[in-house]
Amino acid sequence: MHFNFHFLKFFCPALESKIKGWSVIECFSQNKDELVIGLAQGENECYLRANFLPVISCLAVADAFKRSKKNTISLFPELIGQTVAGIHLINFERAFCIQF
Repeated sequence: MHFNFHFLKFFCPALESKIKGWSVIECFSQNKDELVIGLAQGENECYLRANFLPVISCLAVADAFKRSKKNTISLFPELIGQTVAGIHLINFERAFCIQF
């Protein structure tokens, strides 16, 4: 499995160093079992795309993401404008949390 505690032990600090202090500009889904969080800092943008399909779960980090005009829904409106305070790995689990 590509998402295990040992992988996340290295991934989370690297992701935190990239997005800590960035603000959420959008949060949406275009597919079932998907979440896309758009972050920005000045002119720079970063998108976290998480797929939670039962067959395979994956997380992609991209500098650009084109939101579809159809079949899209905005999620978690309370996150818009929030700033990433940190990313914390949950010990010995295949999970982490993003604090705003």
